[in-house]
Amino acid sequence: RAASVRPAPGREAAEYLGKEAHAPMTMWLRYDSLTRTIVATDAIQYQGQRYQILAPPVEVGRREGIELIVSAIARPAG
Repeated sequence: RAASVRPAPGREAAEYLGKEAHAPMTMWLRYDSLTRTIVATDAIQYQGQRYQILAPPVEVGRREGIELIVSAIARPAG
């Protein structure tokens, strides 16, 4: 599934930086039957990396997309 990913804006980044090992990012996904079921307790797999959802998903426009604030989940050492 295609996604648009960018660093989170200043306020969101500052709010979460103290809590997370990785800087948060904003991820935008096209709205469809699968993305509408995403909840904050889910994790996202994108380009081989797993991401934790830091805030409830936000619907963009009238079912145009879903915006997520995410942070990379650290990979186990080894």
